[in-house]
Amino acid sequence: MKNENDLELTSSWQALSRAHLRIMSELENALQANHHLSVNEFTVLLVLSETPDNGMGIQQLADTVGLSQSVMSRLVSRLEGEHGGCIERSIRETDRRCVFTQLTEQGLRRLKEALPTYRETIAALFAHPDIQKELRIVSKAVRAPQ
Repeated sequence: MKNENDLELTSSWQALSRAHLRIMSELENALQANHHLSVNEFTVLLVLSETPDNGMGIQQLADTVGLSQSVMSRLVSRLEGEHGGCIERSIRETDRRCVFTQLTEQGLRRLKEALPTYRETIAALFAHPDIQKELRIVSKAVRAPQ
């Protein structure tokens, strides 16, 4: 029976991966076309907006978003410059080793403009028969006893 469970687990992981790739690709296209933001840029703005003071350390931000610190540093530079000051970097007096990133009013405005596109794209994809099929496969494996 272990082989059948292993096969189901592998199939479920592949289904989840296919659904994730499709959703991320469609989100990337929609956010770029409508708001000139990448999925990662949008995600950084979203994550920062969900913190009490609209900010966090760059390493914590990188860990939360799932990017390396060097990729996050380049992304933050783009959001500071090319995207019209969506975030600001600073050094905290309490810990001068930590670079702190904070969402600006401009960044919050860009996020609010892009949120409907983000939500509509996800809603449309979750309703798509191909994605529903993939998610049913995953759901079945999640409920299956081990």
